[in-house]
Amino acid sequence: MIKRMLLSAFAVLPFMVFAQESYTITGEITNVPNTAKAYLIYSDGAQRKIDSTSINQGKFTFAGVVSQPGDALLTIDHKGVGMSKLSSPDLLNLFLEGGAISIKGTDSIYNAVLSGTPLNDDRYKLNSSLAAVTAKEKAFRKKFSQATQEELNSQEFNQRLESEYNALQKEKDEAYINFIKTTPNSLLSLKTLVEIAGPVPDVALVEPLLNALSPELQEMESAKALRKQIEVGKLVMVGAIAPDFTQNDPDGNPITLSSFHGKYVLVDFWASWCAPCRQENPNIVAAYTKYKDKGFTVLGVSLDRETGRNAWLKAIKDDQLTWAQVSDLKFWNNEVAKKYGVSAIPRNFLLDPNGKIIATNIRGEELHTTLAGILN
Repeated sequence: MIKRMLLSAFAVLPFMVFAQESYTITGEITNVPNTAKAYLIYSDGAQRKIDSTSINQGKFTFAGVVSQPGDALLTIDHKGVGMSKLSSPDLLNLFLEGGAISIKGTDSIYNAVLSGTPLNDDRYKLNSSLAAVTAKEKAFRKKFSQATQEELNSQEFNQRLESEYNALQKEKDEAYINFIKTTPNSLLSLKTLVEIAGPVPDVALVEPLLNALSPELQEMESAKALRKQIEVGKLVMVGAIAPDFTQNDPDGNPITLSSFHGKYVLVDFWASWCAPCRQENPNIVAAYTKYKDKGFTVLGVSLDRETGRNAWLKAIKDDQLTWAQVSDLKFWNNEVAKKYGVSAIPRNFLLDPNGKIIATNIRGEELHTTLAGILN
């Protein structure tokens, strides 16, 4: 399972230029031995920094300056063994920004209350709204880690896990969306929106949320970059006519997408080095074999590179991909991939006989169900 990680440490907010600002962090964690140390890990510009201080009677302080607000990670070394030797660190994510930041907790910094500056107040508000689903996620991870090999091999068990995971992700997304809607003036709302949008934004979901942010936030560079992603997304969303393109097949012959009009076409972005793509290939082969005589075909677009040409050709042969394959062998700079906003693979687009996109990212059983509904 792939888990979207939100609010990762060390990520500097990609906004405007900020003046340097002073900060102080005052922490008080009860029941912590005097041998303990606190470590602050953060990025200031392109430089990663680590600061440390001793803890005396549960209290510690950090002070410094930052050129712009950014994520930081605070960890407590309870036994004083040194940060490099921590096997199970006690961690707290926070925003490092100008002002006085207060941290108060009992026994552990993980569940400490964070306050004192606007972004950290907002983060505490967001984390509080996520508390219930975070507890459910912890129980879910425990269930997964304790599963027997027999259970992991069981389709029924994996389907239950997937259903539970999707429900948790939906609950989490609803909390993020509610936070963005109710806090439209916060930098954290923009950062959260950028991260839940991901490399391929859901235009119908993300664009209204972006438009509802304050005018000041919408002028920031990360908001402008997200708007560009949305405009690309509109070109390849369900209902749009797929952008035409031409690339060469392995023999150097030009293949044009529009030459497939009159058929249902799965435009499949993949690469020989992409393990999930290779795992999905047998499923596409089965779908192609079943429906190729009913007006369905596949057009593969590889994100292999020039030095990987032989690997591309070998993968086509080994995986028995008998449909048309094209590539400019430019890796992530593949011109078709850029036109379609592809920044992660596998990714696909199903087109109707008129070239209109009718589905995206359909894999596994969903691919067969979709084709059966159309072609049977």
